[in-house]
Amino acid sequence: TWLRAFGRGLGRVFPGLPLPNGVGPGRLTRDPEMAAIWREDPLVHTRITVRLFREAEGAQRDVLKGGEKYEGTPLLFLVPQNDAVVASPVTVDFARGFAEKDVRVEILEGRLHEAFNDLGREEVFDLLAEWIGQFAELGREGSEWPRGSLI
Repeated sequence: TWLRAFGRGLGRVFPGLPLPNGVGPGRLTRDPEMAAIWREDPLVHTRITVRLFREAEGAQRDVLKGGEKYEGTPLLFLVPQNDAVVASPVTVDFARGFAEKDVRVEILEGRLHEAFNDLGREEVFDLLAEWIGQFAELGREGSEWPRGSLI
């Protein structure tokens, strides 16, 4: 977008310049109650400094390039299908780069970016609790990491 290109150029000269981040409750949740809480929260802001934006983009590139660092670590990806903040297909492609035994990917149909604050969040909490529950056997002699499934 023009804002992204503008921010990259200005980042070298004015790294502390705050710009709109483009994130609002309509991109985060379909739950009107959670959207109202977001709007009323005095700690919520809608700006990001150019430097923070550039650093976040750099960190994302590093993670995408260095996925092998996470091999052997069980990972759970809860990917909102309708995420307007993060590119869901990029997340799924990243997850597919891991060994199947280490990764579980759940596509959350119809959900927006904040799946734990969206409608149907009980199902998302249940998925997380079930995944964490698989690790209850850890620490017992001879136990291994649970094996997830990759879509």
